[in-house]
Amino acid sequence: MPAQSPEEEEMRSMKVRSIHAALACASLGGGLVLSAGAGAQTKPALPAAVAEAGAINVGTSLQWPPYEYQDEAGNPAGFDIELVRLLSAELGVEANITSVQFPAVIPGIQSGKFDLAVNELFDTVERQKIVDMVDYLNVGLVVMTAGDPAAISPGDLCGHSAAVTKGVAQIAVVERLSGECAAAGKPPLAIVEMPDASQTMMAVVSRRADLMFGDAAVAHYLERTSGKLKAVPGIVPGTRGLVGIAVKKGNAGMAGALKGALEAIIANGSYATLLEKYGLGDAAVESVTINGTK
Repeated sequence: MPAQSPEEEEMRSMKVRSIHAALACASLGGGLVLSAGAGAQTKPALPAAVAEAGAINVGTSLQWPPYEYQDEAGNPAGFDIELVRLLSAELGVEANITSVQFPAVIPGIQSGKFDLAVNELFDTVERQKIVDMVDYLNVGLVVMTAGDPAAISPGDLCGHSAAVTKGVAQIAVVERLSGECAAAGKPPLAIVEMPDASQTMMAVVSRRADLMFGDAAVAHYLERTSGKLKAVPGIVPGTRGLVGIAVKKGNAGMAGALKGALEAIIANGSYATLLEKYGLGDAAVESVTINGTK
């Protein structure tokens, strides 16, 4: 190679410094730059340990169709499962899904066993004390019964008994409604607490409880598949709320990556397509929030 003049050597050094500076800027904040120039954008980046592992560990119960359940081949299926796979693909990693009993889902996040959890988890102020919630749905509760739907009014459930799964946010809903009954001088709404979702459904089918709660997607699925449960028309007043993906409290990197991935699938239309597939068209969030319930 012929010797370079001092001017040529200086120009070469400036180019090298420019490349190094660009690479340094790309690494700030953990973002990955897809390309330079027009149309460049920054993809959300996972915490380094998760990205290096190439997989997200997901906790769920696979007991609450159509959100999470086992298909005929025994594989994880449902809205939340498909959502997690869309998000993991957006983030460039696999999704390792582990099923546990529902009461063990949140503790699995706290212990570090899971990177995230999905189980139609309502974002409540109480939950925010122990995990952070990345919100992706806004749903209201529907009443389901094995009896006569015309005999139950979503606006007045006093004197009935409601089956709920241990550890779910619906317990607080039943307690609130029962308190409102008592304040009005009416019989309370009794709680029949069950260890898992399948036994909650069976409690209603066997008439151990008058009713159970679920959103429109759950109601549609159970009406179609159970042959026993029927939805009562209308939303239970005061029950519309945010549903979120749970991550470890204070894990801003994971929460931020999921928020960015959700915003990406909203922008590319795959979020809307998934909502429509499961009858959740009216449950779309207007914007993705973290701990949006106040």
